[in-house]
Amino acid sequence: MQSFRRSRQKRFLIIGSIFFLPIIFIITTQVPTIIFTTIFFLLLFLSFLYLGRFFLNQTRLSFLLSCAMILWLFLRALQLRHWLYPLLILAIIISIELYFQKNSHL
Repeated sequence: MQSFRRSRQKRFLIIGSIFFLPIIFIITTQVPTIIFTTIFFLLLFLSFLYLGRFFLNQTRLSFLLSCAMILWLFLRALQLRHWLYPLLILAIIISIELYFQKNSHL
C-alpha cells in the first residue's frame, strides 16, 4: 500500500518570501502609526501563512500557527510580556488542532 504524499509547491515559498519585502520597507522607512502597524501585521501574517504552508505542507496547521505568531507579536507590541501568554496561546492552538483532527475523521 502506497502512502499519498503531497509535493511541496514552490509558489508558496515565493509568495511568502515576496511578502517579506514590504515588511522590510515598513520597518526601515516608516514611522509606526496605526495604518502601518496594521499593514505590517497583515503582511507578516500572510508571509507566515505561505511559508508555513510550504514548510508544513498543511493549510490548517499553518493558518493556526500564523495566527498564534501574530497574536503573540501583537501582545508583545502592547507590552504584554508575561511568560504564561505563549504557553496559553500554544495550548489553545493545540486544542483547536486536536478538535479539528478528531472531527475530520468522523
